[in-house]
Amino acid sequence: MRGILEDSPPRSRAGLEAAVMAKSGRLKRRKLAESDDFIVDKNRITLPAANVLKRDPVNLIRVFYLAQKHNLAFHPAPMRAITRSLKLIDAKATRRQEANRLLVEILTSKKDPENRAAADE
Repeated sequence: MRGILEDSPPRSRAGLEAAVMAKSGRLKRRKLAESDDFIVDKNRITLPAANVLKRDPVNLIRVFYLAQKHNLAFHPAPMRAITRSLKLIDAKATRRQEANRLLVEILTSKKDPENRAAADE
């Protein structure tokens, strides 16, 4: 049952459009220009490798920044990986300028949070 739910397309309008495009072959896995550490699969952000978060703990923040910037839903796999990797956000990681910049970008974004929540459903 779990596999069926994970492969189900998101239920928002954007998600439904992405699902139709994926079935038609017009929407494929792609990399994001800003980072090789994440890929988009069926309009959902995911990890290309298991070590992405451990290799760079700032990726725990970067994934939320990129999802917000590109209006992407989350694939279930990175959400589980994020939950397991929260301990990587330590004092050293929070002092990094990149982590702080991304967090400020997320918090000050003009994107409508209602649209983001709808895309995650």
